[in-house]
Amino acid sequence: MDMEQKLQKVEELKINLKSQQAMFTKVKTQSELVAKASFIVAEEVARSACPLDRVCKTLHVKSL
Repeated sequence: MDMEQKLQKVEELKINLKSQQAMFTKVKTQSELVAKASFIVAEEVARSACPLDRVCKTLHVKSL
């Protein structure tokens, strides 16, 4: 391989690495959002004296 081909390969590997890192960042962000939503639901259930299905309807209205 000549120098130009090596540099091209390095750039290709960098692009692939950035793509993989972005995927993991996205998954982490989604997991954090799911955990936050879970805590919000748990807090609403704990605060209310009504059944879970009614709390879920209330949360759905809040999200709209």
